[in-house]
Amino acid sequence: METCKTCQLWRPVVGEFYNKEASNGGICKSGKITEEIGGYAPDRLVYPYDEGGYFWTGPDFGCVHHKDA
Repeated sequence: METCKTCQLWRPVVGEFYNKEASNGGICKSGKITEEIGGYAPDRLVYPYDEGGYFWTGPDFGCVHHKDA
């Protein structure tokens, strides 16, 4: 499976977090992730609470929606 570190939808956040471990990850900006109730589909992640519109992931997290960088 392809991982975040080679995906064009992922942005590393090195140095942006106080926590050293968190700074080794990044932010996924896939359109398949939404906060919107009613955005349900078989291949989406819907989280019905405000998280700022993104998810933090580690560089080795795998995803079926990977897009080569």
